[in-house]
Amino acid sequence: MRRWSDYVERDQRPNDRIEVQGPLAWWRSSDGLREDVVHEVFADFDVESLDLDAPRPAPDPLPGATIVAGVGKRVRELAKQARTGAVPRSVGTEPATAGDVYAMRVAADRWVTVYVWSVDSKA
Repeated sequence: MRRWSDYVERDQRPNDRIEVQGPLAWWRSSDGLREDVVHEVFADFDVESLDLDAPRPAPDPLPGATIVAGVGKRVRELAKQARTGAVPRSVGTEPATAGDVYAMRVAADRWVTVYVWSVDSKA
Protein backbone atom coordinates (compact mmCIF):
# COMPACT_ATOMS: atom_id res chain seq x y z
CA MET A 1 0.00 0.00 0.00
CA ARG A 2 2.91 2.33 0.60
CA ARG A 3 4.88 1.70 -2.61
CA TRP A 4 4.79 -0.07 -5.97
CA SER A 5 6.34 -3.52 -6.14
CA ASP A 6 7.00 -5.30 -9.43
CA TYR A 7 5.98 -8.87 -10.23
CA VAL A 8 9.37 -10.41 -9.37
CA GLU A 9 9.30 -8.86 -5.91
CA ARG A 10 5.65 -9.86 -5.31
CA ASP A 11 6.42 -13.40 -6.45
CA GLN A 12 9.06 -13.94 -3.75
CA ARG A 13 7.85 -16.28 -1.03
CA PRO A 14 9.22 -17.30 2.37
CA ASN A 15 9.52 -20.91 1.16
CA ASP A 16 8.44 -23.13 -1.73
CA ARG A 17 5.39 -24.46 0.14
CA ILE A 18 3.60 -21.10 -0.02
CA GLU A 19 1.35 -20.86 -3.08
CA VAL A 20 0.20 -17.25 -2.81
CA GLN A 21 2.18 -14.14 -3.68
CA GLY A 22 3.25 -11.40 -1.33
CA PRO A 23 2.17 -9.66 0.70
CA LEU A 24 -0.20 -12.48 1.69
CA ALA A 25 2.65 -15.02 1.49
CA TRP A 26 4.31 -13.31 4.44
CA TRP A 27 1.18 -12.85 6.58
CA ARG A 28 0.44 -15.21 9.47
CA SER A 29 -2.79 -15.40 11.46
CA SER A 30 -0.76 -14.53 14.54
CA ASP A 31 -0.08 -11.15 12.90
CA GLY A 32 -3.75 -10.30 13.36
CA LEU A 33 -5.96 -8.29 11.06
CA ARG A 34 -6.17 -4.51 11.04
CA GLU A 35 -9.75 -3.76 10.08
CA ASP A 36 -8.94 -0.08 9.49
CA VAL A 37 -6.50 -1.10 6.73
CA VAL A 38 -9.00 -3.56 5.23
CA HIS A 39 -11.61 -0.78 5.05
CA GLU A 40 -9.08 1.62 3.54
CA VAL A 41 -7.86 -0.82 0.87
CA PHE A 42 -11.36 -2.04 0.00
CA ALA A 43 -13.15 1.29 0.44
CA ASP A 44 -15.14 0.79 -2.78
CA PHE A 45 -16.59 -2.49 -1.53
CA ASP A 46 -19.21 -3.11 1.11
CA VAL A 47 -16.90 -4.71 3.69
CA GLU A 48 -18.88 -6.16 6.54
CA SER A 49 -17.47 -7.13 9.90
CA LEU A 50 -17.07 -10.87 10.13
CA ASP A 51 -18.59 -12.51 13.19
CA LEU A 52 -16.90 -15.89 13.58
CA ASP A 53 -19.41 -16.87 16.27
CA ALA A 54 -22.46 -16.22 14.08
CA PRO A 55 -24.46 -19.17 12.76
CA ARG A 56 -23.10 -20.43 9.48
CA PRO A 57 -25.26 -20.17 6.37
CA ALA A 58 -26.44 -23.35 4.68
CA PRO A 59 -23.87 -24.60 2.18
CA ASP A 60 -24.65 -24.07 -1.47
CA PRO A 61 -25.06 -26.68 -2.85
CA LEU A 62 -26.20 -28.89 -0.01
CA PRO A 63 -23.73 -31.71 0.72
CA GLY A 64 -26.10 -34.37 -0.68
CA ALA A 65 -26.18 -32.59 -4.05
CA THR A 66 -22.42 -32.57 -4.60
CA ILE A 67 -20.48 -34.80 -6.96
CA VAL A 68 -18.81 -36.48 -3.98
CA ALA A 69 -22.20 -37.54 -2.62
CA GLY A 70 -23.35 -38.53 -6.10
CA VAL A 71 -20.40 -40.86 -6.59
CA GLY A 72 -21.22 -42.70 -3.36
CA LYS A 73 -24.83 -43.10 -4.43
CA ARG A 74 -23.76 -44.34 -7.88
CA VAL A 75 -21.33 -46.86 -6.35
CA ARG A 76 -24.13 -48.24 -4.17
CA GLU A 77 -26.43 -48.53 -7.21
CA LEU A 78 -23.74 -50.36 -9.21
CA ALA A 79 -23.05 -52.73 -6.31
CA LYS A 80 -26.76 -53.54 -6.07
CA GLN A 81 -26.94 -54.17 -9.83
CA ALA A 82 -23.83 -56.36 -9.67
CA ARG A 83 -25.46 -58.54 -7.00
CA THR A 84 -28.51 -59.05 -9.23
CA GLY A 85 -26.38 -59.66 -12.33
CA ALA A 86 -27.79 -56.68 -14.23
CA VAL A 87 -25.41 -54.70 -16.43
CA PRO A 88 -25.92 -50.95 -15.94
CA ARG A 89 -26.38 -48.85 -19.10
CA SER A 90 -23.33 -46.75 -18.22
CA VAL A 91 -21.05 -49.80 -18.39
CA GLY A 92 -21.86 -50.61 -22.01
CA THR A 93 -21.88 -53.97 -23.74
CA GLU A 94 -19.86 -53.32 -26.90
CA PRO A 95 -16.19 -54.33 -27.25
CA ALA A 96 -13.59 -51.63 -26.61
CA THR A 97 -12.46 -49.66 -29.65
CA ALA A 98 -9.71 -47.13 -30.22
CA GLY A 99 -10.75 -43.75 -28.86
CA ASP A 100 -12.96 -45.10 -26.06
CA VAL A 101 -12.56 -43.54 -22.62
CA TYR A 102 -13.33 -45.47 -19.44
CA ALA A 103 -13.43 -44.58 -15.76
CA MET A 104 -11.73 -47.33 -13.76
CA ARG A 105 -12.03 -47.58 -10.00
CA VAL A 106 -8.69 -48.36 -8.36
CA ALA A 107 -9.89 -47.96 -4.75
CA ALA A 108 -13.18 -47.22 -3.01
CA ASP A 109 -12.71 -43.47 -3.47
CA ARG A 110 -10.10 -43.35 -6.27
CA TRP A 111 -10.76 -43.42 -10.00
CA VAL A 112 -8.54 -43.07 -13.06
CA THR A 113 -9.40 -42.35 -16.67
CA VAL A 114 -8.35 -44.97 -19.21
CA TYR A 115 -8.02 -43.99 -22.87
CA VAL A 116 -8.03 -46.83 -25.44
CA TRP A 117 -5.29 -45.92 -27.88
CA SER A 118 -5.52 -49.09 -29.92
CA VAL A 119 -6.91 -52.62 -29.64
CA ASP A 120 -4.75 -55.67 -30.27
CA SER A 121 -7.03 -58.22 -31.93
CA LYS A 122 -4.48 -61.01 -31.36
CA ALA A 123 -5.00 -61.04 -27.61
